[in-house]
Amino acid sequence: MVKYYDPGFKVNVNGSTLAADISGQIRDVKVTHEINTVDSFSFTLVNQYPKMRWTHTSDRDLFRIGGTVSIEMGYVNDMQKIVDGEILTVKPSFPDSGGPTLGIDGQNLGNRLQRSTVSFSFKDKTDTEILDKLIEKTGLKVDAEDTGAGQISREVNGTAWDFLMKRAAEINFEVFVDGKTLIFRKAKPESKAYSLEYGQTLRSFTASLDLKSQVSKVVLRGGHDFATDKDIVGHAGPGDEDGSGSGKTAAKLAADWLGSQAEAEVTETVKSQEEADARAKAIYNQKLRQACKGTAASIGLPALRAGKVVELTGIGPLFSGLYKITKSIHTLNASGYLTELSVERWRF
Repeated sequence: MVKYYDPGFKVNVNGSTLAADISGQIRDVKVTHEINTVDSFSFTLVNQYPKMRWTHTSDRDLFRIGGTVSIEMGYVNDMQKIVDGEILTVKPSFPDSGGPTLGIDGQNLGNRLQRSTVSFSFKDKTDTEILDKLIEKTGLKVDAEDTGAGQISREVNGTAWDFLMKRAAEINFEVFVDGKTLIFRKAKPESKAYSLEYGQTLRSFTASLDLKSQVSKVVLRGGHDFATDKDIVGHAGPGDEDGSGSGKTAAKLAADWLGSQAEAEVTETVKSQEEADARAKAIYNQKLRQACKGTAASIGLPALRAGKVVELTGIGPLFSGLYKITKSIHTLNASGYLTELSVERWRF
């Protein structure tokens, strides 16, 4: 049985778990996960005066830039690895009052796709072929779902990460790095990670339900296919929602409450019918996800991470239900272990 009154953490540096005398000097551990963003972590070391071990002795090399870090968080009998990454920033502080400290910041290996700009021209390549080229020399491998778009042509001028974010938005995919693997997959909810009840494990919740951006369907006009002498038109609407689930969609709720909804007509140049349909579905689902967004805070629970699904209860029949976590912040400090969430919902 998990003892939620006894939170803890473990930090592994350069492949080794820190000794108790070192981990006992770590304060303010924080790990952030966000969909389509590189995961980050930070913690602070007490750098006791006058020895100031972490800046004035050979031990300073233990937390050098480029060193690998993995962090587990949870409770003494239930610890879970929550991030793998590398140290990118060290921040010594020698204050006028109080003791010296050394701050450590880092990110997962996705940061390697952000470090420099690249320039590539891809012609008639699949998304997987483009990904394989972009991750060269990063030490990452690719796990990519079929986008259904076939062969595409794209120019990349900027960071590889920025291109991936733009491409993911075009086809309603999400991007993240797990260990040494770049995941490129269709945006879809996972199984429920946890259930939180207001007044119990759910400490706070705020939300905004806004239905004015909902549409009955999306029509994407993608140009003319001269090989078939037909216009390329993509369509998406009810039945094209990501994942499965019960309850009315935000679009259906808007139609019931606000009356008939307009179509969204978009003009974008695409190469194929497959690409047009994929893009139309992406736009339709992006509009659905704009309907209800919120923030929540709970007791510290390492299983609550961006991309997972959480059930929130005790907040009324309209707002109680399943939410997708888009951002999670895990903080463990002198006040205890807290998890803060950004969430979204489009079925009611």
